[in-house]
Amino acid sequence: MDSLTHALIGAVVAQLGLRQRIGRETTWVMAGAAMLADLDTLAAPLMNLTGVEVDDLTRITVHRGLSHSLLAAPVIALPVAALWWWSRRRWAQTRRAGSDAVTRRRPFALLYVAALLAAVCHPLLDWCTSYGTQLFAPISHARLSLDAIPIVDVFFTPLLAVTVLACFLVREIRRGVAARATLAIGWTGFALAVGYIAVGRVMHDVAVQRALAVAGSSPVRSANAYPSVGSIFLWRGVVRTDAGWQITRQNLWFPPPAQPTVAGQDENEWVARANGLEEAKTWQWFAQGQVRSVYHHRDGLHIVELHDMRYGLAMGDVQSLWALRVTFDQADPASPRVERVMNFRGISFGRLVRRAWGELWRR
Repeated sequence: MDSLTHALIGAVVAQLGLRQRIGRETTWVMAGAAMLADLDTLAAPLMNLTGVEVDDLTRITVHRGLSHSLLAAPVIALPVAALWWWSRRRWAQTRRAGSDAVTRRRPFALLYVAALLAAVCHPLLDWCTSYGTQLFAPISHARLSLDAIPIVDVFFTPLLAVTVLACFLVREIRRGVAARATLAIGWTGFALAVGYIAVGRVMHDVAVQRALAVAGSSPVRSANAYPSVGSIFLWRGVVRTDAGWQITRQNLWFPPPAQPTVAGQDENEWVARANGLEEAKTWQWFAQGQVRSVYHHRDGLHIVELHDMRYGLAMGDVQSLWALRVTFDQADPASPRVERVMNFRGISFGRLVRRAWGELWRR
């Protein structure tokens, strides 16, 4: 998920009794702790500053890696809780004992539990998306995904924001009963958020069944569905059969399309060579096996493109959002050039946003 949503889920969890017991800064601390795992995006730039060249494949290996593991959450929470505990003690020393709720002594264990809950929220929320998260690194580097909600959701994020805002307004307006009221609001908002994710998973299964219903008679190798950027109501159905790939755009408010978009799967010596490279194996791991190979031969070059079929330029398009390109020079086939290709390059950000927004409401 985006960083704002991670901060908001941390802030919502703070309303479930922790902010009421610890103090007003709890919302901010837990919001910050819930974002910390995404600091792994700074690893590659920092390495580049030291002179170590980091390629795109290394970036996707590091992101949502160890920092996003459930096993790392207790470690991430420890310095947050320690700094929090220390700052509260320092602040209390500058105030008269009991003059402000912030200065009340709270055991380190309580602060640590709050930071830990916020830290755990991050990998669990990312696991609910389709991008893939190394949830149990370093024990296992498998990319796990629930495929229940998109990375950016125009309904889920506002739901969290409204919950936090409602708690703030209640504290400002009804101070006498704020603790009980905000506790009810917090749990209601949290339950609705979890329910939204559960509905998204149910819709995922519906989208898979719809995709299979129009897949034809060719034996099916794999079938999955991926939510569109924006909401759980628009899905990209991806079915691989012995005959190739079949893509369906599915707005679950309407009947499924009569026919999918069909694309082949190229198989030859050069495709096999490309797939044997370590970079290609990493790409297969990143795309969770949803890779379509396309072969081109031009100007003495053998070009193999490995498309990540989870994401398309459009929901029903076989053209992927990104691919790995392996280029073999006929004069020196033992030294191929490997590069990541962003197929959305050249399309303005504004156009991409307008396209994604229009997709949500188009039949």
